[in-house]
Order: sequence, then structure tokens, then C-alpha cells
Amino acid sequence: DLSKPLRAKLLEKFEDEPVKVREVFTSADGTEKYLFELADGNIIEGVLMSYKYGNTQCVSTQVGCRMNCAFCASGLNGLIRNLTAGEILAQILVINARRGGTPEKRAVTNVVLMGSGEPLDNYENTVRFLKNVTAEGGICISGRNISLSTCGLVPRMYELAEEGIPVNLTVSLHSPDDAERERIMPVAKAYKISEILQACDYYFGARARRKAHRAPERQTLPRQPHPPQRGQGKAPCGHLRKGSLPLFRIVGAGRAVGNAAAADRRGYRRGVRAAARVAFKREIGRIKKCRKQK
Repeated sequence: DLSKPLRAKLLEKFEDEPVKVREVFTSADGTEKYLFELADGNIIEGVLMSYKYGNTQCVSTQVGCRMNCAFCASGLNGLIRNLTAGEILAQILVINARRGGTPEKRAVTNVVLMGSGEPLDNYENTVRFLKNVTAEGGICISGRNISLSTCGLVPRMYELAEEGIPVNLTVSLHSPDDAERERIMPVAKAYKISEILQACDYYFGARARRKAHRAPERQTLPRQPHPPQRGQGKAPCGHLRKGSLPLFRIVGAGRAVGNAAAADRRGYRRGVRAAARVAFKREIGRIKKCRKQK
């Protein structure tokens, strides 16, 4: 036990409870949404989702966000401040303890950085958090069980590839068309889809990890269909080509080892073609529906 004078001195420089659970909302399927209160009174959100393979926690990396995506409420008041690496980690430690977990037997088994804020816009603290949460001697969650989601900050994606942290990288595109993406995501004015895909190729090449693909979550897509503007012609389907994944998250999973790398590349090409066919059919159906409504 620490003496009271020593405790008081430590509290002058450190927070003993950087994150508190202020309120919990539970859905019918058991998913829990948390309102976390920080030491300075700011509020952030988190979610715990239970699956057969374990519990996945969604954590925030910023108070607010400056990306200002049209479909996201996090950026309504702009960026208030970045979270420290300790505050990001504390979200997991609080819920792990709340669920009866310990560092040896974790209640939180998977982590996704998809809460409020853009993780790569808080780069230094996010990287420090990733190193802490995967470090031996702590809660030690495997990097393969961690997914970082970005709206596509291309320079930071290249930097993350060189960090040597084996986390999964996901990119939220939300549209196969650069012009449409610029309308709903201001960051798209700086980084085109082709640049993002090149950064993804570099990331997975540097990490020697397999590329896999899945459809984006419904709640992250625009609520209403947006018909193509006149004069665009086939622009909405302009990125339906080899190496492009419109309307699909790009996810890293698994490892390409030795001769398996060639098989991975063949599987990747098959996945791209299948994804393109599905996206193409959906896009054509959407365009036909929009035309009928006119």
C-alpha cells in the first residue's frame, strides 16, 4: 500500500481515474454503448459488441473530429482535443474490469478504433496506444485482433506501415466516385481514391499481410441514394476496375508466408473481380431506380 502523502503527491501529476463510465445503453441483442467522462469533463463514446469468438470494443481517439464527414455526428462541433494514449487505453481497461476481466484473462478480446475522431489525425497518441495495448506485461491484445479505421489520410497510412505494428487497416470510402466522395467527405479533396488504394497496397506490402474485402457497415453509408449529376456519364462506375474496391472496406487479415504469397495474390484478384461484379450490379440498379423516380 502507498502512504497517503505519496498518493497525494502522485495525484498532483497523474490521474487515478482518467476515464469513467457515465451512462450505459443496452440494445436488445446485448450490445452496450457507453458514455465515458474524461477527467476534464469532456464526453466520448464507446461500444462493446459480443460475438461467439469474443467481445469487441470500439474506442474513441479524439474528443470531436475535424474531418467533418456529412454522415458522422462526431464532427458537428469540430475537434475539441486529442485523447492521450492513456485515455484511449483506459477505455479498454475500464470495460475489461467492468466485465470481470483481468490482464491474464481478458473480457475484451478485440478492439476497433472506430469511435469518435480520426485515429491517424491523432497519430502520435494512437501509435503509442497501439504499442501499449499490444505490449507484453499489460493487457497484451494481439495486433491481429485490432482494426484501425481511417477516412484516408494518405501520408499517415504510409507512416503507419513503417511502425511495425501488425494491426488491421480499414479504409472507409463511402463512394466509388471522387466527386461524390468530395461532397460527403471533405478529406477527399486532398486525397483521391487512387492515392488511397496505392497507400493500401504499400501498407499491406510492407506488413506482408493478406488483403481481404467486405461490404461497409450500413450505418456509415449515406441514408439517401445520390443520383449521378448530368454530364458525369459513367463516372459513378469509373473505379470499377482491377485493383479498385468501390463501396467496400479494405481489410488486412492473416499473413502471407513463403509460397502462400502467390496463392494470396490469386485469391486477392478473384476477390477484386467478385467485389467489382457485385458493386457494379448494385450501382446499375441504383442508377436505374433514380431514373425511374425522375
